[in-house]
Amino acid sequence: MHLSETDWELLIACHEKRETRPNLAEKLDITPNYVSKKLSQHSENGLISQPGPADNSGMWTTTQKGDLVVEKRKKYEKRHDELFGALVDRATEIATELNNETDRDITPTDIIITSTDAWQALHELEEESQIKTHYAAELLPQDNIYAVHGILYELWFFDLLIRTETSEGEIYDFTQKSRMALDDIGIQHHITPENINRDWLGLTPRRD
Repeated sequence: MHLSETDWELLIACHEKRETRPNLAEKLDITPNYVSKKLSQHSENGLISQPGPADNSGMWTTTQKGDLVVEKRKKYEKRHDELFGALVDRATEIATELNNETDRDITPTDIIITSTDAWQALHELEEESQIKTHYAAELLPQDNIYAVHGILYELWFFDLLIRTETSEGEIYDFTQKSRMALDDIGIQHHITPENINRDWLGLTPRRD
């Protein structure tokens, strides 16, 4: 998911309130035609929609998926833009599935994790602090450093780890949220991302 600074400005504007093409063109200082191109692009990607009630109302706002993207603005990095998009897509898929199981309104921002590898890594690293990537690679079963980078990024994306940039590289530590998750989520069998999130959100894990 490649997002330019203009993309971010447009998404944030539509997140804060309903916007029209002319308003966005003036606010972002770009041409109406370019706004139309961006609106079409982000609509196709499921990040914005026209809320209605009339079809083609001309008003645009972020979807729940778009809300997650805006919320995770500080986690977006060009080197991980594809992974960022994949995490957003997967969180949206899980939220949609869980939302169909309950009367509660579960959104992508409620999702805590999207892979069992990341959940297992959280357990493997539970007793560690000041975790460097290469040290994590020694503890985790993944056989290449790129996979470890991806897992650490996922945990950071969902605020289960904090990341500090140092002269020695990136260092990770657990957050209060991750400690709560490890304490509260007691699932032992049928461990899937969906069931981890069901347990976290107080829903009944499924065996299928």
